[in-house]
Amino acid sequence: MEEEQKNIIRLTEKYNEKNFSYVETESNILRNKNKNEPFYANIYALSLSAQGKKDDAINIFNENKKRFPDYVLSYFNLARIFNENGEFKKAVELFNESIIINPSFIDSYIHLADHFISMNRFEDAKKVSKKCIETNPENASGYASYGKISLFEEDFDEAIKFSNKSIELDNKSFYPYMIKGIAQHSLGSFEEALISYKNSIKLNKLSPDLFNNFGVTLSKLNKNVEAIEAFKKSISLNDKFPEALRNLAREYVLADNPSINFSLNYNNYNEALLLINKSLELKPDYIDGLRTKSFILLNLNKYTEAISVQKKLIKLGKNNAIDFCNLGVLYQNLGDIEPAKENFLKAIRFNSNYTPSFRYLSGITSYKVGDPYISIMEEKISSTNLDNDMKMQLYYALSKAYEDIGDFDQAAMCINKANENAELLFPYDINLPLETNEKIKKIFSSDLMSSLKTSGIKNSNLIFIVGMPRSGTTLIEQIISSHSLVQGGGELDYFENCIRKNFNGKKMIEIINAFQNCSDDIFSCIGEDYLKMIKTKRDKSLLITDKMPTNFKYIGIILKTFPDAKIIHCNRNPYDTCISNYKNFFTARSMGYTNNIDNLLKYYESYKSLMEHWESIQNIDYLNIKYEDLINRQKSTTEEILKYCGLNWEDNCLNFHENKRPVNTASHYQVRQKINNKSIGMWKNYKNLFTKYDKNISDTN
Repeated sequence: MEEEQKNIIRLTEKYNEKNFSYVETESNILRNKNKNEPFYANIYALSLSAQGKKDDAINIFNENKKRFPDYVLSYFNLARIFNENGEFKKAVELFNESIIINPSFIDSYIHLADHFISMNRFEDAKKVSKKCIETNPENASGYASYGKISLFEEDFDEAIKFSNKSIELDNKSFYPYMIKGIAQHSLGSFEEALISYKNSIKLNKLSPDLFNNFGVTLSKLNKNVEAIEAFKKSISLNDKFPEALRNLAREYVLADNPSINFSLNYNNYNEALLLINKSLELKPDYIDGLRTKSFILLNLNKYTEAISVQKKLIKLGKNNAIDFCNLGVLYQNLGDIEPAKENFLKAIRFNSNYTPSFRYLSGITSYKVGDPYISIMEEKISSTNLDNDMKMQLYYALSKAYEDIGDFDQAAMCINKANENAELLFPYDINLPLETNEKIKKIFSSDLMSSLKTSGIKNSNLIFIVGMPRSGTTLIEQIISSHSLVQGGGELDYFENCIRKNFNGKKMIEIINAFQNCSDDIFSCIGEDYLKMIKTKRDKSLLITDKMPTNFKYIGIILKTFPDAKIIHCNRNPYDTCISNYKNFFTARSMGYTNNIDNLLKYYESYKSLMEHWESIQNIDYLNIKYEDLINRQKSTTEEILKYCGLNWEDNCLNFHENKRPVNTASHYQVRQKINNKSIGMWKNYKNLFTKYDKNISDTN
């Protein structure tokens, strides 16, 4: 008897180690040697099935059933094979037989319930789980199974209730903690979900599903570094997990976090594209994967491919509002306004609760009094079916509509509501950028700037366009890139990321301090990294623009890195700048200061002070362009810009609105129009928003 037990233990261990050929050989010998032990035939059949010999396995299980009619594992394992083969009727019959033979064998209930879940037969699944609970009330698994079914039915409170009961009976199983975490996440209780996931991970560090779900919740809480690590862990446990691959790709491109960019070697979109392609190889019609791929392609300026993906999505998604809206965004960025509008309207018709469609539509529409879509939005905003995100999007859309028809009180109310919701969704610490800007002023003194050695890089052919966001930087880039010798690079985060790379991804405030004791070749290293990155975008030997407005912080560093670079600083009326930021929606989390007037004005003050600092330092050479001059004296100001850049005059620069390059900023619509002065003095329509502030940020013209 002792020898028999050793054989059973040894074969079980070898099977769990997936040494199936060994199990097949040894168990076959033992089953013929001892015909009174059903275990040997059972594990022999399992080893055959694991090696793809399904028919042989079925024959052995059937023989074992006849020989040992009360041996439950023969029925159970045979049911699993039929279920895998798609012979569902036979599988259900055998699972039920196994339950009759041994009502205490819990796995039969769980697998039968899971079968019904996979067929969306939730009521049948619940009957099985209830029977399990009634028959085995002290066993935790039945409650966990019922919690799982409740999760699929989106009855999240019930899922938590049954998971808690399962945990109460057995707190050593990871699964009910995971079910509870998913339910809590679905109810918006993200911090509570994290606790549940962490409890689950303590019990099981080998579940790819668990780490994937953990990552999703971390991402929701803006814990991007931790989310990326969770998705990586999930993939390390299962590298053929399309959802985890997609989630990691998505996190790479959505995470507005410099340390993440550092770990990616500043190639996040290309890295993400590789991941999403692998995900889609495993699951070609994966809706969320295709949407992520479209977003990545958009950011890589691969619009033709992105449009192709969106059209596939529309076919697969059966008129999904999200996909029509995203297709509209692609056309909008290309300046194809009519197809953009057509797709936004289709999105609204299919699901008016997906309110980004209204926001995008408002961005390319000039509303008139009585426009039916204003009434639709007014009715929709009072709906209880919208979460904070969808309300925020709709408030932005309505504010633009009210502005168009001249109802600025209502517009201001909607702008405030939109930003209140944005602040809830994306909390922001204004102190970090303010402290960084102060540190730059303190460290980059005239003396330090004189002592720092330049890189010696020549013929960089770079034009940096800097300033506050919404100060006219996109307009200037559109004008310059209309020249035959200039390529528009768009908003690139390359320069700051290259600085971070050369200081091992430290916080920027620490990096600024480190410039006091940096090596002589630091600027060469930053410059070489930057040129490698921009080479992937640059066409031949053309001049290329980098229109990242916030590079104003690094003007001194840019000129030490690229002594021949051209820097154009766009300056606009401060209140027009601030109101334009406040009434626009930005996806980048680094723009969170725009969602609060106090923070916005503090940020502007800090920007203005830093620009005055750069002005005060000798040999800091850049061109100041006033937005209002560009609007009121278009030709002479354009001539000044071209002359500064060393470019001859071309009439195309006056006809910048005909430039067909993609524009992926909040100014995408304006730069397709001829120069006009509609936005000059716009802030005066919203002056009540500024009544508690003095005119200390600048003269208001």
